Amino acid sequence: MDAQHASTDSGRSRTLYHFDRHTPEYRGRFAAITREMHEKCPVAWTDTYGGHWVAAGHREVFELARCPHVSNDRDYKNERRGYLGSTIPFAETPLPMRNGILEMDDPEHRLFRAVLNPYLSPSAVRRWEPFIDKLVRACLDEKIESTGCRTSGVIPNRPCTTTPSG
Repeated sequence: MDAQHASTDSGRSRTLYHFDRHTPEYRGRFAAITREMHEKCPVAWTDTYGGHWVAAGHREVFELARCPHVSNDRDYKNERRGYLGSTIPFAETPLPMRNGILEMDDPEHRLFRAVLNPYLSPSAVRRWEPFIDKLVRACLDEKIESTGCRTSGVIPNRPCTTTPSG
């Protein structure tokens, strides 16, 4: 994969980058692809799935998420601008609904977000940690007892590995 520059109809250049997150290559080379995009083209155009923009840089994603001129809106009723939303690839026969809050623009997005914010704030999430810890431990204990596996190498904030006991 390599970034290339191409002209658009308006005479401005845009960076072309073959990007397809649905391929086995992407999964196997995720770190290398991400590093290359961060270095060469944090925002690029790809021709996959009919063409779309890809933002890979943290700053660029942050700015785009807050830009009033960029839309994720899925106008499935064709009442506004007819945007198809942010799901890529787009289904040939889409369901007559959105794929959640990510495909909403203001003011609708703000209304949903206001309802969800009290439950998703850092302090609200912290209140759930003791319950989630107990639930995860109970699930792991049940799995260990039912399969005869024992945990090895448990590191905080890292996936736990299991090995057959015997």
